This record gives sequence, C-alpha cells and structure tokens, in this order.
Amino acid sequence: MPDDELIAVLTEIPGIGPRTAQGALIIALGREDVVLPGDLALRKAVGTVYRLDHLPAQEEVLAIAEKWRPYRSLATAHLFSAAFEEAPAPAVPAGRGSVAGSPRVITRIR
Repeated sequence: MPDDELIAVLTEIPGIGPRTAQGALIIALGREDVVLPGDLALRKAVGTVYRLDHLPAQEEVLAIAEKWRPYRSLATAHLFSAAFEEAPAPAVPAGRGSVAGSPRVITRIR
C-alpha cells in the first residue's frame, strides 16, 4: 500500500495521528522515504542544521526535505539523533567531583 494511503487508513483509528502513522511507516515498516514534518524535535533540528532564525513550519520542513529524497527516513533519523545528542559536560574545577544529591539530567535515550 502506498505511504499516503496507509497514513489515511491508520489515522482513521482513534488516537492515531499523522506523526504516529509516519513513525510507524519508518520504524515498523522500514519505509525509506518518510518525513515527520509536524514533529517538534525534527522542526527544531531542521532549524538548527539549516541555521534558520525561526522554527520552521511543517510546510517549510517538507520543502527542505524534498532534497533528501528518496532517503527522507534516513535524513529524519540523523536529524533526530542530532537533536538528542548529549551536550558537552561542563568543565569541573580540579579537585571537585559531582555534588552529592545534585540532580542528574538524562539527555539521550539509547
């Protein structure tokens, strides 16, 4: 079934929206040319990578993603990975370790 038809069928199910359907195409079905233009993390990553001075709208993400065809899923995965990269740890002065009881921040899910 073509991607757009499958998305239409899946989004008829209550609780399944376009991003969930697009994610299923990429992850569960291994489709190679899918992009999730409405995903906030992807929009932020596109804005960062393309050095935009604004958060790109879904239409702008789709226009940018045209250059990624026929591997938009791979480009999307790379951008998601970049969006969740660990930030470099701040420098710790010599002789000091972490402060007991200080919160730990998880920045990447593996």
